[in-house]
Amino acid sequence: MTNVKTGDLAIIIKDERPENIGAIVEVGKRDYDWRLPGPGPYWRCTTRGRPLVTLCLVDLYYRMCTEVLCPDDHLRPISGIPDADVTAHPKEIHLA
Repeated sequence: MTNVKTGDLAIIIKDERPENIGAIVEVGKRDYDWRLPGPGPYWRCTTRGRPLVTLCLVDLYYRMCTEVLCPDDHLRPISGIPDADVTAHPKEIHLA
């Protein structure tokens, strides 16, 4: 069983780069790369907001990227806010 699934919004809860912790990502498809450490599984994720510092597997340099591979145990899903909470009591705006 995994922490997240394709389509989830998730928060990065741990990472080798402290500046990436707390970033919000959209979870894409499940992936595997033999060059990555740990048991996996890994997910292709797209950042929501700022790029993340990640190791580029092509040349082994750290780069700023908006698409990253994240280990499942580094991610926690963000439960959505029910639509009723957002729209049940809209504020009226009066323009003068």
